[in-house]
Amino acid sequence: MSDSKTPVVLRNQVIGMHRAGYSVRKIAEKLAISRGFVQNAICKHKTGKSLEDAPRSGRPSKITPRKKRRLIRNLNTDRSQTSAELGQTTFGNISGISPRCVRRCLFKHGFKKCRASNTPLLTYLQKLRRLRWAAAHKHYDFHKVIFSDEKRFAKRPDGPTMVWRRPGESRDPRCTQKHTKFGGGGLLIWGAISYYRKFPLVRVAGTLNAQGYISQILQQLLPRLPRATRKRLILMQDGATCHTAREVALFLANHNVQVLEDWPSNSPDLNPIENLWGYMEHKLKNRVCATNEELWEQIQSVWDSIPLSYIQSLFDSMPKRLRAVKKKNGGTIKY
Repeated sequence: MSDSKTPVVLRNQVIGMHRAGYSVRKIAEKLAISRGFVQNAICKHKTGKSLEDAPRSGRPSKITPRKKRRLIRNLNTDRSQTSAELGQTTFGNISGISPRCVRRCLFKHGFKKCRASNTPLLTYLQKLRRLRWAAAHKHYDFHKVIFSDEKRFAKRPDGPTMVWRRPGESRDPRCTQKHTKFGGGGLLIWGAISYYRKFPLVRVAGTLNAQGYISQILQQLLPRLPRATRKRLILMQDGATCHTAREVALFLANHNVQVLEDWPSNSPDLNPIENLWGYMEHKLKNRVCATNEELWEQIQSVWDSIPLSYIQSLFDSMPKRLRAVKKKNGGTIKY
């Protein structure tokens, strides 16, 4: 049978040639098909049967509709399970249902294995404060804000947590990886951005406390803020203890540096510099650094390559972020 034609097309050609007076043998020769196929098509036509292929049932699935419902229920309790673990917890050892069979079932129900999104772990009070802050800054001019933050980079990227999810579920709490603060290892980097420039990165030495924050970071930032412009600029810093210490507040006040008040805790999705950290992690995803010096060189190179237009687009997204917080009732947003 010709590979370029479907059986339905061939059957229709057989019927056309049969009506034109061709014999079974001639039809089979001209179409390069068997006589049995020709006779079968003519018989279907004469008896009024459809020329379409009859549906084939195939082997019945080992996962019955009832078992499928149980599988989905078990999956929703922990989206990070592997197909082998899910089959084991749902069906046990004696079911004869393989992990591949489980995966096929999940694919048919719209699930795909994806990397879990990192989202902050928010309490009810934190969500409430985010809502209030978003409402209070609805018409705020963020172009005068200097957004700052610390980020820890490891010599080798951590492996991702994989979860089963459907389209549109990337921010579903069941499909995210919760986190609070950065852990140890690698390099701790401080960075800051304004609408008009990137500030040089600072490599933090040791544990960052209030004294270290002043000596290593703020004293390096001040020379880059002319006295004439300090009153027009506002420094954003999160609620880490090294930022909110009394001696830090006195230092900033003595140097006429304003601070963005009441920044909601655990809200990296409201800070545009977090998008730059994500951008840099993506650029450095294949890194394997033998030393911290090598890692520091790569970090600086990627930071210097970030275009100012990208930073300005992040600043321009602030009104959308605040509206998204309101829509999510204070919950995490896609940014």
